Amino acid sequence: MDLRTDFINAIHSMNKLEITFFSKEDKGNLIRLCAPLDIGPMRRNNQIINNGIEMFHVWDYSSDKKPHPLALHSIKIKSYRVLKDKFDPGDFDFSVFKYSFFIPRDWGKDTVSI
Repeated sequence: MDLRTDFINAIHSMNKLEITFFSKEDKGNLIRLCAPLDIGPMRRNNQIINNGIEMFHVWDYSSDKKPHPLALHSIKIKSYRVLKDKFDPGDFDFSVFKYSFFIPRDWGKDTVSI
């Protein structure tokens, strides 16, 4: 399989991911426990930035600050593993999203797909 297919499957099966990615801020690779949220353009201040770059949006459980959404470009993702552990969308603070998802899913009444 490939990253995009595995990511979409993990959205539907609600499997957590372990993602290793290059962090410009940290000047090296980081390993994070994540939940896959969406694939689509970057958003800033609830506005879509349609620059043609597809981003992998995740919920970062293991941030050094606090859990939060994180957008990763595929070229920054060095490796990933789909875990057997499941995530609960009820754990996410959906107030930080304020937008609809691009990848359709059925996570309940608080999630809407475009």
